[in-house]
Order: sequence, then structure tokens, then C-alpha cells
Amino acid sequence: MIRVLHCVAGLGRGGAEKQLALLCQATRNSVDHQIVAAGTERFCYPGLTESMPVVHDAGPGSPRDPRTVWRIARAVRQQRPDILHCWLPSMNLAGGLAARLAFPGRPRVVASIRNVDDWKGPVRTFTDRIASRLWDRILCNSQAGLACALRQGLPGEKLHYVPNGIVERDR
Repeated sequence: MIRVLHCVAGLGRGGAEKQLALLCQATRNSVDHQIVAAGTERFCYPGLTESMPVVHDAGPGSPRDPRTVWRIARAVRQQRPDILHCWLPSMNLAGGLAARLAFPGRPRVVASIRNVDDWKGPVRTFTDRIASRLWDRILCNSQAGLACALRQGLPGEKLHYVPNGIVERDR
């Protein structure tokens, strides 16, 4: 069974958080999911909570706080996942750095782009290009997000379009 450690800033109500819950629920029989979360928000989607995996606390700090990066690295060393899946821009850099600090046994790092981030200034865009060296794959949930990432200079060979999942409801 493949082991995936999901790296998130928080588990409050949001689209990425719901997609994480749906992914964990849909693949729980074939993937060992664990979560390392920074911040104090806790998961709040009724009906999906029982299927959520163990959550490791990365502390209340910001993803830009070096202590948060060290806590994520500690979770990576303890859990020894095959993949560290980083959710949202705030955790892409922190997770990539944490995976490097967790050496030996560095997992594959998957970053996520879940928005069209044309608002990013040159410093943030440059930071993402440098950080992309830490990532093995970059998942985009929309073609527009993938096109934006290409415009911002992220490596095309690492970019992959994976649309959001949907839930079929009983009629």
C-alpha cells in the first residue's frame, strides 16, 4: 500500500480541504493517508470526518515560519511516506523544504496549484520557480491554472492536469 502524507495549512472549510477529504475517502482502501496540518483549524465537513486519516500537528505557526517547516520534516521522518502531497501555495514551499530536511528517505514531493494566480508579483513568481526544484510533480486542478503556471515559468515537464473529483449523489 502506498503511503501519502498530505501537507496542509489548516483543515477548515474550503475547496482544497474538501477535495483532500474526498480523495482520502475514495482511496482509503488502497492508500495509507496521513495528514500534517499547520494552524489551528480542524476538519469540519460532516459525513467525511470518520474517513479522515490521522492528523499530525505542525503547530500553530505560519507555513513561512521555520519552526513549521521543521515540524513538517519531523512528521516526514516519523511517517516515512512514499509521497508528500502539498496542498495550496502556502504549503508547497514549506513541504518541499521539509522533505529535503527529512533526508535520508526523502519522499517524492507533489505540489498543488489550485488557482489561477496571475496576481503574483515578480518576487513570488521567482520564489515559485526556485521552489519548483524541490518538487517532483506539480498538479493543477484546471487547464487555466496549468497555463498560468507555464506563463510564470514553472517547468512544463513537471506540470500535470488532474481535475477535482466530484461526488455522485443518490437520486
